[in-house]
Amino acid sequence: MLRCGGRSRSIVRGVLVAALGSAISGCAVGPDFSPVPAPPVDAYLPGKLAAPESGLVSSEGGKGGPRIAGQHFVSGADVSAKWWAAFQSPALDDLVRQSVEHNPTLQSAEGAIKISYYNALAQRGMFFPQVTGNSTSSQFLIANPGQVPSIPTEGAQTEFSLVTNQLTVSFTPDVWGANFRAVENLDAVTENQLFQLEAAYLALTSNVATAAIQEASLRRQIAATQRIIAIVRNSVDILNRMFKAGQVAQADVLQQEAQLAAVEQLLPPLEKQLAQQRDLLTALAGQLSADEIEQKFDLAHLKLPLNLPISLPSKLVDQRPDVRAAEPTCMRRAR
Repeated sequence: MLRCGGRSRSIVRGVLVAALGSAISGCAVGPDFSPVPAPPVDAYLPGKLAAPESGLVSSEGGKGGPRIAGQHFVSGADVSAKWWAAFQSPALDDLVRQSVEHNPTLQSAEGAIKISYYNALAQRGMFFPQVTGNSTSSQFLIANPGQVPSIPTEGAQTEFSLVTNQLTVSFTPDVWGANFRAVENLDAVTENQLFQLEAAYLALTSNVATAAIQEASLRRQIAATQRIIAIVRNSVDILNRMFKAGQVAQADVLQQEAQLAAVEQLLPPLEKQLAQQRDLLTALAGQLSADEIEQKFDLAHLKLPLNLPISLPSKLVDQRPDVRAAEPTCMRRAR
């Protein structure tokens, strides 16, 4: 369901396969962790859910909410790894890709996965004999062999080399499974790091999509406010002409001008929120505030998804990265 780098997945896959292969090296001591099975339920209600295109049912029994032609529920379907693509916005797709590529948190998490993987790989080497070797070479020069060393005399000198080669082979049988549990623990740490990466990825993509939708909403609110201001300003102009013609009182003109001022006060806060939202999206994309992103979002360019996957809470919990990351921790504590 969730996204992570292909290299990270291959690393974890290699770790898990190697862990299964190393299980025959000895008998592991300690209980094995088993996740709690989900309840034997596959639906919220008996029967099939009605298509949402007929309108949402309110708490009072009436129908309300948007009606999207062709929209329907898909029971048992998983949410796509690129769930934001359901909005059919190329600008959003491009911004999410840019944010993932330039996010330091994801890069740090991928580095942590590599470190954990190589630590587990090094520990797995303890299943095999350890071979060490060294070689030393020395040059000796002896003057006047056979003479008393304290009496310097002239004569022939003897030169020879001394080479020493040493090879050591050691092996510690994993009788009680201590090394197997150590490797298993490091594999769990690697898997935990993978889930941390998925959690960071989900948080980033969710923040980008939410901020983009919020920007589109603010643009629609600003446009609506500007239309209201134009309508009220036009009413003020009409009343001014009518006042000059003696058809209305000045109080009516002043009341309409007060209403115009009240509506105009709504515009600056919305424009400020829009500017802040643009800064947030720029930061999420990994750029400096001076380098504003090119993508701009409007509700007209965002479409509601047609396929709505329905998953039970137990399945959603099982897919959560923080819950799945806690399982290796429980596994280590169960030892």
